[in-house]
Amino acid sequence: MYSAIEGIRALGALSVATSHAWSTMIRELPWFHGGFLVVEMFFVLSGYLLARHISARIQGPADAAAEIIRRFGRLYPLHLTVMFAWLAIFYGKQLVSQGLLAIGIDVGATPVALQAPFDPGYFALNLLMLHGVGIQDSDLFNFPAWSISVEFWSFAVLVSIKSVFRQARERRIIFAVLLALCIAHYYSIWLHEGDPVPKQPIALKVLTRGLLAYLCGALAAELQQTINWRPRPSTIGIWQAVLVSAIVWAVSHQTLLPMSQAYIPVLWAAVLISLSSAHGPLAWCLSRPWIAWIGKRSFAIYISHALLLLLFSRRMGMVSDPWLLLLGWAAYMGAAIALGDFLHRRIELPAFEPFRRMAARVRLAAGRHRDHGTGGAAGASVPGAGSAGPIAGPIAGPMPGHAALARPPTPE
Repeated sequence: MYSAIEGIRALGALSVATSHAWSTMIRELPWFHGGFLVVEMFFVLSGYLLARHISARIQGPADAAAEIIRRFGRLYPLHLTVMFAWLAIFYGKQLVSQGLLAIGIDVGATPVALQAPFDPGYFALNLLMLHGVGIQDSDLFNFPAWSISVEFWSFAVLVSIKSVFRQARERRIIFAVLLALCIAHYYSIWLHEGDPVPKQPIALKVLTRGLLAYLCGALAAELQQTINWRPRPSTIGIWQAVLVSAIVWAVSHQTLLPMSQAYIPVLWAAVLISLSSAHGPLAWCLSRPWIAWIGKRSFAIYISHALLLLLFSRRMGMVSDPWLLLLGWAAYMGAAIALGDFLHRRIELPAFEPFRRMAARVRLAAGRHRDHGTGGAAGASVPGAGSAGPIAGPIAGPMPGHAALARPPTPE
């Protein structure tokens, strides 16, 4: 299953990177006009994997804290690195262009009056990982990173719920209530805009968007485990063909579907369930080694592709030949994969290690405390205590990120 999971992450990250690019023959395909709904897939995936795998390691508040530390360590170092790189490139280009203009060299830079000013308040929200939860909506400082904020806090909410409500029935009731509140929040926004029958999605940057999709994934995994349902190999190909067709149609026609953001996460969850058997043509395609290789770098690709847009977009805006535009898109995608690979190997994985060790120490301390109170039996019962756990590699933090299978969203 995990190779297919990496594959679907790869397709998600590349779809988002393309949807943010300039107009090309590929970019104008209907799928990429609804590309922001691919972000929901990363949230659904994180919720699904949390319920199926990570929750088994959560035996109490200390385990929840350890998982939150791990997730933070997957997301924050790369988020911080790319944000400062974005600031350096964006404002560095402005300084250079204005300096050249002062000596009479006009490079066609945006006039000072139209340039985005530095916003210290939003910068502080980025540092606190609160920039995407709905406090302030802005595209400054690496605009795709809003979903990383939503990913982290959605993860923290669900992990905290799992640490407090140990009974599955109680937990599912809480999840269902939260899901209903998220949908109600969406609908209230449409009503506020004077449209009682919403006609198209809104690319919201709020916590409830991530929570809604996270909860769909978690509830789907819990339901699958409760009824012990696994797709039959003999029929899985039909199911996957139907689900892929439904997803492609829904994302491509999202402007025609009322409140599509409320139920497209359900379709994504169904796709993940269909992949859980590791059978079928979709699982086979997504498990190809080169796709899985990109999938392991999907978070780095997703979080960093806006850096390349700073370098490519203005130049591509001066090109009119469709084939040159397509060639530029191919170069941009190749650069995004190469940059993602570099950041994955040099920043994402090495920077995660201190947080992994910190989480292990938190678990170990909790285990010793339980040993002291129960004669030594409880500490040994914590799956993954003191280690990365069996799924630490593939789950890495999206989008997109994530404790190992829950890679971050990925974004808009």
